[in-house]
Amino acid sequence: MMAVLPIMALSCTPVEEVHQPGEPDLENCYGVYFPTQEASGSHALDPSEPKSVEFVVKRLNNEDEISVPVEVTASEDGIFEVGELYFAEGQSETTLELTFDAAQIGVDYSVTVSINDPQYASTYGTEPTYISYSVVIEKWVELGVGQYMDCWYSQDDA
Repeated sequence: MMAVLPIMALSCTPVEEVHQPGEPDLENCYGVYFPTQEASGSHALDPSEPKSVEFVVKRLNNEDEISVPVEVTASEDGIFEVGELYFAEGQSETTLELTFDAAQIGVDYSVTVSINDPQYASTYGTEPTYISYSVVIEKWVELGVGQYMDCWYSQDDA
């Protein structure tokens, strides 16, 4: 019992944690972000619909004319093409076009477009610096008129 007591005393010694603060945002960070929007998420499109979508993009610092570099991570290479993300001087909102002309019918595709450069996106901001989108092109074939019933068995059938 006496041999265990010193070991127990050592195991209860508090360990001092060293806190290292992160690097602050760059002084002239533009704070570019993707606000909440219906264009994101999962979508099913008819082949006759346009194979493109536009996302709204905003920034907190609207000084300067800027072209924002974006990173594209897709489920398949060569399907998604992203337009230029450009803000004119004084402009706080713009759009980013995403096209997927090479998408095939019946295949699920997904993509994430993100802004990772600390000059353009805030490291500690509360707004999202990426947007995710998935799409499937579906061709529906009309089979005619059907009749729906509440129950599949009734007393009249007996």
